[in-house]
Amino acid sequence: METSTTSDTVLGFDTGFFQRLYARDAQATTAWDDVRAERAVGAISCITLFELERLGLRGGVLPRDVAEGLVRSLPVTCRVVWLGADDGADRLHRAVRLAHGNGLAMADAIILTSLLDAGATTVYTTDSDFERYDGPVHVVQL
Repeated sequence: METSTTSDTVLGFDTGFFQRLYARDAQATTAWDDVRAERAVGAISCITLFELERLGLRGGVLPRDVAEGLVRSLPVTCRVVWLGADDGADRLHRAVRLAHGNGLAMADAIILTSLLDAGATTVYTTDSDFERYDGPVHVVQL
């Protein structure tokens, strides 16, 4: 889903970003403020929505109500890259190659491929696997 902003800057967020945002991490808060102020477009993978909802069901890291609120609001706030019938197979094919070439876990590879497809120039993550990616995106380790 496209946001209404005209910004050319696309910031990609993995699941851990929202955990750090909830914990009020300064870098996460600054990036999120840029999205809220429409200075940048936020992008997430549908896998992130899955992981957030699962975290809420488990409790602990994110309270259930916070996770549910994120799952409801993120498709309005951010560009969500879905694994649809039109392009999902191609996206998965590229994710497999990204995983193989960079030693990424399956979910991380799908998330990163989705963020690249969304046009992200910067990816915010808590996952050190992302730092192994050798490509045209700046990875910010939170």
